Amino acid sequence: MRLGRLTTLGLIFTAVAAVLVVRLAEVQLVIGPSLAKQGAAELNRTISLTPLRGEILDNSGQPLAIESPATLIYVITPEVTDAKGEATAMAPILKVPEATLQAELSASGWYHVIDHAATAAQVAALKQLFLPGIGYTAEQIRKYPDGIIGEPVLGWVNASQVGIAGVEQSYNQVLAGTPGQAKIRVDALGQPLPSYGMQVTRQPIPGQSIQLTINGTLQAYAQATITADVTQHKGTSGRIVIMNPNTGAVLALAQYPTVNPNQWQSAPVQAQADQAVEYAYPPGSIFKPMVAALALLDHVATLQSRYYDPGYKVVDGLKIHTWKRTGYGWLSFNGILAYSSDVGFMDLGLALGLDRFYAGLHLFHLDRPTGIDLPGEATGVWPPLASANVLDLAEMSFGQTLAITAIQEAAAVAAIADGGVWHTPHVVQAIISPSGQKRTLSFPSKRILPSWVAADEMQGMEQVVSSQGDAPNAEVAGYVVAGKTGTSQLSPEAKTQTYMASFIGVAPAPHPQVLILLEVNNPQNVFNQPGYYYYGDWVVVPTFPQLMSNVLRVLGVPPQTPLPQPAVAVTVPDLSGMALSTAEADASLIGLHLSVHGGGKVVTNQFPAAGATVNAGASVSVNTASVALGPGYVPDLLGLSMRQAALELSAAGLSFWPTGSGLAVGQSPAAGSKLAPGAVVRVTFALPEAPAPTVSAAKPAGGG
Repeated sequence: MRLGRLTTLGLIFTAVAAVLVVRLAEVQLVIGPSLAKQGAAELNRTISLTPLRGEILDNSGQPLAIESPATLIYVITPEVTDAKGEATAMAPILKVPEATLQAELSASGWYHVIDHAATAAQVAALKQLFLPGIGYTAEQIRKYPDGIIGEPVLGWVNASQVGIAGVEQSYNQVLAGTPGQAKIRVDALGQPLPSYGMQVTRQPIPGQSIQLTINGTLQAYAQATITADVTQHKGTSGRIVIMNPNTGAVLALAQYPTVNPNQWQSAPVQAQADQAVEYAYPPGSIFKPMVAALALLDHVATLQSRYYDPGYKVVDGLKIHTWKRTGYGWLSFNGILAYSSDVGFMDLGLALGLDRFYAGLHLFHLDRPTGIDLPGEATGVWPPLASANVLDLAEMSFGQTLAITAIQEAAAVAAIADGGVWHTPHVVQAIISPSGQKRTLSFPSKRILPSWVAADEMQGMEQVVSSQGDAPNAEVAGYVVAGKTGTSQLSPEAKTQTYMASFIGVAPAPHPQVLILLEVNNPQNVFNQPGYYYYGDWVVVPTFPQLMSNVLRVLGVPPQTPLPQPAVAVTVPDLSGMALSTAEADASLIGLHLSVHGGGKVVTNQFPAAGATVNAGASVSVNTASVALGPGYVPDLLGLSMRQAALELSAAGLSFWPTGSGLAVGQSPAAGSKLAPGAVVRVTFALPEAPAPTVSAAKPAGGG
């Protein structure tokens, strides 16, 4: 009986032991590897290593966007003992809301970034608090050394160093590089074990750098110019595009208002948008060169065609008035462009017809994005062809009832300037590897017009910038300029109408190397010019010559004709009492000319007086006598002021009887006469005749 119980117990123990052996074998051999992997995963954490972002350079290699050393502040959340207290202490130092910090300090997970770009002073202040769970590590952040210069082309990056505007966005994959990986070991609570350190399992690969077509000097000129123009005219916004018309390379792209990419978060939304690329506007008369080129291309007009402009046109029963109610009468083909005749261009548009007009929009890439290598590009807006009517066509022909972007306009006119070849506008010229190897990019180009059409249209645009056109003030000393003004209604249906003033010009014609487009939105009547203050020739044309002159000088484009010499200031010498021949020689030495009055050989007086400052090449009026005159002899007073004449007569002991005002134009008795002491000399004075004013007409010819 006892033996049976022992046997039973032995069997039970044997069975239990067998089960344990089997289970142990299962754990060791079957489940064991997965448990080991799970344990290793809990002990080891993988973190991403951010690569160095590539630089952005201007076309000369000057850095516009760089990586700059900074300190990253992070939190190991399991180590935080008092999230609210730590947030209260950190908030005034980091200038971050306390609630935001508390949420980050108490968030799920074990690691969170608090600040990517803390200053040295902020880091020093936080370290003195010895806050549990707060750590610091060195990193690189994006910096833009020139501030607003280069924006909106550059764009900016977010806190994670991802491009979200400009080339930072469109070329983000090129600039960003490839992240690396590293492992750290943590304890059972998820806290890092310092003794284990960090093991880099994959090194980060730095990003490639980008060289822009943007010229840093021209970008600075453009930014200063558009800021001044919009500010002076109290406009709401404006933009400048400077392009090489022979390649499509954008040399400068500036706007106002603009953004400092170092503080882009604080900029208003309007300033963050790239106006030249992302916004479409009614172009007004700067659209007319394309319409004229299409008319020549489709043989609905020639250079010998003539058009009658009575100041209005009746289209589909509606009378459309132009700005010049009296009209221009008969005009040539180039004349309707030079004077910006809306009637003439309605004639061209109606002659083309809707189908060929819309085909022309496609030809000039106005019905689709240009493909510029910047994000967010908009495209043209106009009535759908299926529903468009002749009234739409007439108004589109002079740049209304449609909208295009500034970059579309610039590329279209550039095609005319380059003999009919359309180039894709672009802002990047090369990509540079971390090792320094440069890969030059290429962008599509194609011929859209015969060279003869482009050449004929360039002649018309040259006539615009002449005494016969509506933009004579756009002339640039030493160069031939071709261009077109524009004035468009931005909100024709609004009670208070707003306008865009514009000018697009190229130089040196007939084979331009530079294209400049200027646009200012909603200029105000700051100069009290009734009815004209918003026209392109009042707002932007006066700005154009200096900007174009600077651009041509920076690019080293030689003038086509000798430039006028700058004025040199000289001091008028004292010529009184000199022999006339000596006075002439002395004046000639410093670049002055003498205007001689009287038939004598000795200078008796002069104007301007000795010591006055004049420009070299100026004329000095001198009076002469046969000998030096003494008391009682009437001096030559012609050309003198009333005060100078009085002094001369007083010195001669004679009395003075003046009439009129201004400068002496007549005297009696004549110079050299001998009179008794105290005798009266009558002198007549008159103001010099004013020269004809040189101003652009109240509104120079043309609705543009």
